[in-house]
Amino acid sequence: MIKLLHISDIHLEAPFRFLGPKGYERRLELKQSFEEILNNAEDFDVDAILIAGDLYEAKYATRDLGYFIKKCFESLDIPIFITPGNHDPYTKNSLYSLIKWPENVYIFSKNFFEEIELNEQYLVYGIANVWDNDTTNHLAKLRVETDTPTIGIMHGSYSPYSMLLPESSKMCLPFTDGDLKNSNLNYLALGHYHKYAEIEIDGEVRAVYPGTLEPLNFDEIGERNALLVKISSNTVKLEKVPTGIRNYEILEIDCSSATCSADIISKIKQSGINERNIVKIILKGEISPSVELRLEEIEAAAKKQFYHAIVENETNPAYDIQAISQENTLRGEFVRRILSKIEQNPEKEEVWMKALYYGLEAFDSDKKEVQIL
Repeated sequence: MIKLLHISDIHLEAPFRFLGPKGYERRLELKQSFEEILNNAEDFDVDAILIAGDLYEAKYATRDLGYFIKKCFESLDIPIFITPGNHDPYTKNSLYSLIKWPENVYIFSKNFFEEIELNEQYLVYGIANVWDNDTTNHLAKLRVETDTPTIGIMHGSYSPYSMLLPESSKMCLPFTDGDLKNSNLNYLALGHYHKYAEIEIDGEVRAVYPGTLEPLNFDEIGERNALLVKISSNTVKLEKVPTGIRNYEILEIDCSSATCSADIISKIKQSGINERNIVKIILKGEISPSVELRLEEIEAAAKKQFYHAIVENETNPAYDIQAISQENTLRGEFVRRILSKIEQNPEKEEVWMKALYYGLEAFDSDKKEVQIL
């Protein structure tokens, strides 16, 4: 039996700009999570550690980070295999090239699959991203023919999951079910997608994305894991190892009954969300135009309650649109014209409705109406 620790997408030195000064703390917490999971590797009694790319953010990486990673690796007597990802590609100026790594560390550096034999027990096939958007399907060219257990490691895009990537992310090293099946790999350790996902071939798990060790933004809600992988007799067994110092959460507040900002703050306090978490609070519903939402005050209160919080206002004023459209006033004429635009262009209803609410708020701020003669 072979036992592996599979992690990916740690993104050390991620900027966390939206957290302001707390971005520094979160960068330290990424290091803490990474160091802790490595320190536990010997207790897990694994034969090797697989790091499937995006270990760090090349754009923000320094030699100090490289020496930190090296120090973490030096403390282990376990083989470590790393495949560079699209955020930390293998280049002549990357930390992978500039740092002298311990002997137990093997970093794949080619944009084709290399074969490494470990202790005559199994074969590891790895490929590096050598730039940030290699869209060649390299897995289609790999076909292993051996009775020895085979493990692949790659930071790449499973084609059926392409729609799960945010627009800012790039496809890299794409592959399909057919490519994975024809490769004959017993297990493919993947990185790139930040949510846990298993890929099955003929009813058997053949590849896994473990997701991030720490959530990086509000797209990463829910559990975070490292993964223990046991391979024996062509069978793969998986065990999730929970990670994550704090979580991201989204809290929607119905403000329809609110009479003042204090009502909303009270609902936030009663949410039951752990104070250690990072929370996006979305204000929903229709509220009376007479209610003044003090967004800065609400956000300040939320930041005192949670590790960090941001507030987004998606409320609409509770106007009787049809009644206003019957008014013989400039306000009524404005509403009639907007409703006409919506009728002519229903696909742009959301945009026109925003314009309608903004306009009505402007009329209300003046508090004067002019009759149409």
